[in-house]
Amino acid sequence: MIIFQQTCITSFDAHPKALISALGVLQSSRGSSLDDCFFTGGSDGTVKLWRLQLGEVEEQQTLELKGKLPLDLAVAYLPGSDGKSRFPQFDSELNIPSTHTGYRMY
Repeated sequence: MIIFQQTCITSFDAHPKALISALGVLQSSRGSSLDDCFFTGGSDGTVKLWRLQLGEVEEQQTLELKGKLPLDLAVAYLPGSDGKSRFPQFDSELNIPSTHTGYRMY
């Protein structure tokens, strides 16, 4: 029998007055610009990019979905990328980074 023990290292209010409806996490890639990052989708119609450092969570970017609700997030690096590029600014469609620099949200 395998038993996993989890420890809470921090808690924070990701989407005030809303519920988290989706969570996206990338597998760590040594030296990637997204190491220690994760995405949350909320019932407030936003997707947020967060960085966790030394037990503190800092919001990096918020994407407005214009009334749509994120029910699922799939996050991956683009094929052939090294994952070391800076954070791209996403266009209004959410699924295509306007600077193709290493990852894509579907």
